[in-house]
Amino acid sequence: MSEAAPPAGAARGLDPRAAAVLAYSAWWVTGALFLLIERHDARVRFHAAQSLVVFGAISAAIALAYAAALPLMLISAPAARVALWLANVTWLTGAALWVWLVYTAARGEQWAVPGLNGAVARLAARAA
Repeated sequence: MSEAAPPAGAARGLDPRAAAVLAYSAWWVTGALFLLIERHDARVRFHAAQSLVVFGAISAAIALAYAAALPLMLISAPAARVALWLANVTWLTGAALWVWLVYTAARGEQWAVPGLNGAVARLAARAA
């Protein structure tokens, strides 16, 4: 006997809502993972792509702000403090956005971050 295909909407046997929530669990890392493994459920692919795009950009912005703060410490302490403040504000904004996206995914909604829907849709479609 051959194995039955996973039910439509399942990410490796997971409930689609659970898979969408897990796509956000470790920011862009799990987004990339679910984008690679999910082939059946468009909603899970959307959340995985959104996690990758949104939290990848936020992670890059935080890393750049911290990287800018290091040389600024040698030049200007106030400028270094501004760079560190920007990194912290970016992280807090990302954390708040993460809570909102996990909440909407758990409810089964497909809320798109304004301004990024085109990039997310293209990435989710490519992963199909």
